[in-house]
Parts: sequence; C-alpha cells; structure tokens
Amino acid sequence: MIEFIQANLGTILVSLLLLAVVLLIIRYMLMQKRRNKSPFCSGCSGCALSGTCGASKESERT
Repeated sequence: MIEFIQANLGTILVSLLLLAVVLLIIRYMLMQKRRNKSPFCSGCSGCALSGTCGASKESERT
C-alpha cells in the first residue's frame, strides 16, 4: 500500500487539489443561491422570468 502511495504521490496530490477547488466552487454557488444571487445572472432588466424570480419577490415585500 505504501509503495502505491509513493509511486502515485503526485497524482494523488493533484487530484486532492482539484477536488478542493471543485468543492469550493460548489460551496460558492450554493451560498449565492441562498442569497438569491446567481453567478450567471446579469440582472432582471432583460430576463423573461423577471416577474417570477426570487429577487423581484423580495423587492415586492419591501
């Protein structure tokens, strides 16, 4: 087992680094979704669903 780890240490480290980056990206996207901010949205002005999204519902409450 130790021989396998020593032989593939570089691959294991790179894989762990990539996994950490992917998990951080997913965490960021989930946090943005909770705040009703999409990382892919540039605003409601040109959106066909602007009347049904969470951002417009919040503005109606205030």
